[in-house]
Amino acid sequence: MRMTTISMLTENRPGVLARVCHLFSRRGFNLLSVCAERTDRFEVYCITVVVRCDDDRTLEQICKQLRKLVDVEEVTILSNAPTIERQVALIKVGVEEGRRDALVEESSHFSAKVVDLSPKCAIFELVSDEFRIESFLKFLEPYRVIEVVRSGKIGLFRGERHSFANLKQSNPVAIPLPAGSLAAGERKTY
Repeated sequence: MRMTTISMLTENRPGVLARVCHLFSRRGFNLLSVCAERTDRFEVYCITVVVRCDDDRTLEQICKQLRKLVDVEEVTILSNAPTIERQVALIKVGVEEGRRDALVEESSHFSAKVVDLSPKCAIFELVSDEFRIESFLKFLEPYRVIEVVRSGKIGLFRGERHSFANLKQSNPVAIPLPAGSLAAGERKTY
């Protein structure tokens, strides 16, 4: 089974993420990664999921089912073209005072940033692809890794290609709408 990254634009409404996740669980797919955040338009969210999928037919069926959901505006398979994909990892490492400076210096080879440093531990932030994060975790094995948290994967197509047609002409400045206000014709109905 191969891992596939699917990104979708949805309306910024309560319950959308739950409906998307429920669709995958109903079909017996395990979501390996889920990340949801608003875009540069307040009313539009981008949900990115990573799922294991056996074949193109099954993948196309998943995308068709996602497109049928009321709140989903657009679905894009990021794994079909060259993309930039990233995750964020926060890693808390226990470290003895004599080894702390060496650890901080060596971690810079992975582009990891120290975001907290105390006498007995350090917290590193690493924004990178999955391979580099795994490599950094392997590097940290001789130390005492206390905690690791990772975000879901996000991504965009490389170059001039837009990931979503609906965001091509979006306003780069997000202007939040007042609570409860809806512009006429902008929302789908149930």
